[in-house]
Amino acid sequence: MVDIHIERLTFTYPLTKTPSLKDLTIKIDSGELVSVLGCNGAGKSTLCCLMAGYGERFFKGTGTGDILIGGRPVCSISHRDLVRDIGFLSQSPRNQISEIKDTVYEELAFKMENLGVDPGEMHERIENAMQTVSIWGLADRHPHNLSGGQLQKVVIAAQLTMNPSLLILDEPFSRLDPRSSEELLDTIKRISHTGTTVVVTENKIGSISQAADSVCLLSHGRLIKKAKPNDLLGCIDQTATGISENLLTQLTKKLVSAKRTCYPYTLPETVSFIKSHYDYLG
Repeated sequence: MVDIHIERLTFTYPLTKTPSLKDLTIKIDSGELVSVLGCNGAGKSTLCCLMAGYGERFFKGTGTGDILIGGRPVCSISHRDLVRDIGFLSQSPRNQISEIKDTVYEELAFKMENLGVDPGEMHERIENAMQTVSIWGLADRHPHNLSGGQLQKVVIAAQLTMNPSLLILDEPFSRLDPRSSEELLDTIKRISHTGTTVVVTENKIGSISQAADSVCLLSHGRLIKKAKPNDLLGCIDQTATGISENLLTQLTKKLVSAKRTCYPYTLPETVSFIKSHYDYLG
C-alpha cells in the first residue's frame, strides 16, 4: 500500500501555452480505490502519466509542484523502482506489449526476466497474477491474437507480477462491451481488496465511479472536488464539467418537478427517491 500526495501541480506540454494541469492538489490514502472523472481534455491522462513517473523524463514538458508517492518525490524514483512499484495501463495497451514474446505466459515473464527475478518466484508471481485477472485460458495464446478486453487483462497482469504498491488505469472501460466492463470491474475490485492503491480514470459516470472509495472530479486541468461517490455523482454540474448525468439521474429530474442540489444515481436510490415523492408507488 502507498499513499499519494499531489501538491499544487501544474504541467505544460512542449509547444503549448495552456497548462494541462493547473494548481492541482489531491491526497489519496494508502489502499484507496479512486476514480478520476473528467471529460476529454480534463487532464486525466496527463495526471496518470505524471504519477507513473513519465512526466519530464519522457514528455519534456515543464511543471511545478510535487507528486509524492509514499513520501518520495516521483521525480527522484529510479526507473527500475518505477517499473517495480507502479503499475500503469495506458489507453493503448497494445503499445505496452513487448512484441518479442510468442505467448501470454512469456509476456508476463518479460519484466521479471529483465529484473533478474528467480525463475521459481517468477512462475509463482505469474500464476498469482493470472488468477487475480482470470486469464488462465490465455497462457498459451499469442498476444497479437487477443481481443481488446483480453489484452487489457494481460497488461494488467503483467503489472501485477511486479507486486506494485500503486496501480494506475487510464480509461480502461472506454473500448469494452458491457460484459467485458463487468469482468474488468470485478478484477479491479479484487486488486483493490489486496490493499493495492488503485487509481482509475473515466470520462463519464460509470461503474468504477460508483464502486470507488472516492471520486476526483477534474475540469480543464483543475480539481473541482474530491468526495465520496454518494456526495458527488448526483450533484455534478453538466454545463461546467462536460460530464453527462447518468440515465437514472436524468429520469429522476424529469419525474420530480422540485429542483434539488443532488439527485440519486443508482437504481435503489432512484426507486426510493421516486417512492418518497409519489406515495401511490409505495
